[in-house]
Amino acid sequence: MKAFIVDDEQSCIDTLSYHLKSHTNIEITGIANSVTDATKGIAQSNPELVFLDVELPDGTGFDVLKAFPDAQFKVIFITAYDKFAISAFRFSAVDYLLKPLNPSELSDAINKVSNLKSNDSHEAIEALISNIKTNEERRLVIRTCDDVFLIPISEIFHLECDGAYTHIFSLNRKRITVSQNLKHYEEMLLDYGFFRSHQSHLVNVKRIDSFKKADGGYLILTNGTSVPVSHRKRDALFQLFEKMA
Repeated sequence: MKAFIVDDEQSCIDTLSYHLKSHTNIEITGIANSVTDATKGIAQSNPELVFLDVELPDGTGFDVLKAFPDAQFKVIFITAYDKFAISAFRFSAVDYLLKPLNPSELSDAINKVSNLKSNDSHEAIEALISNIKTNEERRLVIRTCDDVFLIPISEIFHLECDGAYTHIFSLNRKRITVSQNLKHYEEMLLDYGFFRSHQSHLVNVKRIDSFKKADGGYLILTNGTSVPVSHRKRDALFQLFEKMA
């Protein structure tokens, strides 16, 4: 896989280049330190994978991508972004490396993008550009074996654990099943109005219609779905209701 590195920090370039030596399936075909040089270099070398810094002296990594609207290469972002911006990467299912670079995280990212279709990567990047704008609603990118779904988080009713899998129920789709555990989504969604009502259920609070006390207690969502509430979660749920009142 031909790879191109775009970063304005020489120390980061050196570290990345060093660690990539252990990946015999990766060949570095070019390096650039700016948007201008990256645009020229990528067009000339036609890489299959681009390691792309977000912040560059003459713009951002997104400016580089705008020059290739029909790009066939895959992207791994390199960033020192804060927690809020990092959540945008996670929502978008885009692979990224935090500075300073970690060799094991680099290996994981390469393995992930190697198995991606180019158009899957392109859709995820479009979602990231949207999600990075704080004045727009975030969309969760969900990948299955056959499809890529981009779902506004406000349209998700709840998520249900099924062993190593998670079922996601949203407004326009009855159910999407993904090979990620519920904890993966809980870490992303708790700061966006979701509540873990039960070991197996994560609920969008804005989609709660009522709480029923019968049978130990359960929630009725606005789509009519019943979701259980564990005994140890009831107090936290009632406190949440009081804050919303």
